[in-house]
Amino acid sequence: MSRKDPADGVAKIRANAGLSSLTQQERAERPHPSKGGSEGYPVFFREQELERKAAGLPTSASKASLSRWSRRLYPYRKTGNRSQGKLVGKDLFNMVVFVWIYPDATNDEIATYIFNMGGPIYSNAVISRRLNKMELTRKSASKEAYQAFTPESMWRSKIFWTKSPPLGVVGVPRRRFIDVDEFGMDMTKTSKGEKGIALKCFRARIPGAYQRTQKLTIILAVEAGDPRLPPATRGSVENPRRWINVIQQVGTSATVFAQGH
Repeated sequence: MSRKDPADGVAKIRANAGLSSLTQQERAERPHPSKGGSEGYPVFFREQELERKAAGLPTSASKASLSRWSRRLYPYRKTGNRSQGKLVGKDLFNMVVFVWIYPDATNDEIATYIFNMGGPIYSNAVISRRLNKMELTRKSASKEAYQAFTPESMWRSKIFWTKSPPLGVVGVPRRRFIDVDEFGMDMTKTSKGEKGIALKCFRARIPGAYQRTQKLTIILAVEAGDPRLPPATRGSVENPRRWINVIQQVGTSATVFAQGH
């Protein structure tokens, strides 16, 4: 029974990354005859034909095949005779950089950037296919304030997850955790939904400036639950306690939570 050629997996990875195809690679194993199709003469038959030619006996293969087999006995793996000719190399690199910086960019904006960087004009279909090949999907994006990515904020987040109380949560039993989240609702205007590009299983985040507006701030909280309590008991893992608080106030999430919880 035939096995899958490892070179096929490498070729697929290179194709998804926009790299050129590898040529003149020997086949790992011929497919099983039950699959049908033309795969060329097997190696043992080529050897027999070359031996018959050397002995001056008649052969079944053509002179061109015998000449080719004398130079190269083992067949190369099939590459499809198609190269990665669209959106590769420098253009592919520019596209990835642009999407990384601007995850909410449209295909037209991506094409414009590539053109401004010296590349050709690519159609929306070409850009979409290349994004799909690289497993970059367009999904609903969350806009996050620039303040969340400052060195101080990143340092606080690291301390929280790597230090013991009172600085962090290392060593704290999970049953004592309360997960608190906040979101705002502007009742005076509507916000259009935004899309962003990110790898599969990853969020698409768009940094943006924080705006102080009159809004409703909704604070939600839920505890992890105490595994020592029976399932039907309030506060257990199966029935954890939940809290909600709605506040009409301007300011950051931390300020509103500190003043309104």
